[in-house]
Amino acid sequence: MEDSRIKRITLYRRETEKDLSWLDAVINDVGDLLLEGYDLGETPQDFWDHEDYEYWWIVKKKYKKKILRLLVKEQFDTKSDLKNWLNEKDIPGESLRTIDEDYRDTALLWLLKERFSSDGDFTRWLVKHHIPKMFWSWP
Repeated sequence: MEDSRIKRITLYRRETEKDLSWLDAVINDVGDLLLEGYDLGETPQDFWDHEDYEYWWIVKKKYKKKILRLLVKEQFDTKSDLKNWLNEKDIPGESLRTIDEDYRDTALLWLLKERFSSDGDFTRWLVKHHIPKMFWSWP
């Protein structure tokens, strides 16, 4: 089997005549989960008086297992559904418990992509589940 592990996935990318924005989910070098967002164009210029805006939501590594468990519970009705999804994504394992440790981040990133369409959706979900997050932005 080819190595299907990933450390970054694009949750969305939107482009209009006036703006470009995207949001990536990333596992950084220390194992934390980051949502990295970037907006470029007229909207950030109007709002922040700067043509681009970068931001990060950071969730510490110790909360990734909880997020993975909750997303699996939300998105799959049966163990068979999860097993089929893992197979489709080339992630070794047949259940949440048996996902290969080296592929847990990959499973988490794919689940985030399939579940969330914006950083606002994700942050509200984190609050609902009492998962702490940090925020940083520029400018």
